[in-house]
Amino acid sequence: NSATVSADQDDSDPSNNTDYEDTLIAESADVTITKDDLVSTVIAGDGKTYTYTITVSNAGDSDADGVEVTDSWPAGFDQNALENIATINPTEGTITEGTNGDFTWNIATLEAGTSETLTVSYTVPSGTTAGDYTNTVNVTTTTTESDTGNNSASDTNTVNELADVTITKDDLVSTVIAG
Repeated sequence: NSATVSADQDDSDPSNNTDYEDTLIAESADVTITKDDLVSTVIAGDGKTYTYTITVSNAGDSDADGVEVTDSWPAGFDQNALENIATINPTEGTITEGTNGDFTWNIATLEAGTSETLTVSYTVPSGTTAGDYTNTVNVTTTTTESDTGNNSASDTNTVNELADVTITKDDLVSTVIAG
């Protein structure tokens, strides 16, 4: 920024008629992320489709540029992204598929005070072993952040196995004669 002064009369020292002031403009974003599928227990092979909702928000004063969300998909869960990219639905940005269902969500700019949402559907195949499964997402931005402690979110589901085993025994004889 500069300011210059001039007058109608002769100036004895024109070297001091202009002044410059450098102003540092600092960006400060605060991207946060949440992830939830609204369940804590699922049954392996139940045939139900569950949906994770991932929300990225910018609580900072500046726009967040180069926002990138990475999702580490839990082994045993099947989101079929490699066969059906339509199961991943962002409100903004693009999806890049990785391996084993992992993916990256890129948002060019997340304006200050706004949020974007992504949904991803999944099933739990019958061969999934019982236990706890954690799905974790992380968010980064190329803009300086005021707080990076809120850039990760996880959702843990307990997978139960449920079997309905029956046995039938028949000797194919309906009448037996004693003797």
